[in-house]
Amino acid sequence: MSAPLEEHLNFTTAAKPKFGRAPRQKVTPDVATLDDNVEYLDRKGAGALLQREFGFCSEKILAKRSWSGTGPVSYRHGSKTLYRPADLRAWARLQVSGPITSAADYKAKKREAAATSNERATA
Repeated sequence: MSAPLEEHLNFTTAAKPKFGRAPRQKVTPDVATLDDNVEYLDRKGAGALLQREFGFCSEKILAKRSWSGTGPVSYRHGSKTLYRPADLRAWARLQVSGPITSAADYKAKKREAAATSNERATA
């Protein structure tokens, strides 16, 4: 490859080691930062944030909800699942019901919400 073409493609071979693979970059276990300067928490950190701020949820619940598709928005980096704190807080707020006066009131509101969502789905 010619030198002008390498400069155009921003291609450099200096970063590659002469023998073997390049060493892996270490990522902190609970927080990773990408280009947009947003912190991403792993499941353990996400569970700790939800427990601290909302008083519920854990790493195991996040794993189960991720598998069933009912959890917060998540991102993958290799085999690691990452969560943005803003997405976790938004999801947690949706999990908390409105004010209720009794268990019967809660069940009635839940049935109303299910009926409303079924009407929207069939319409």
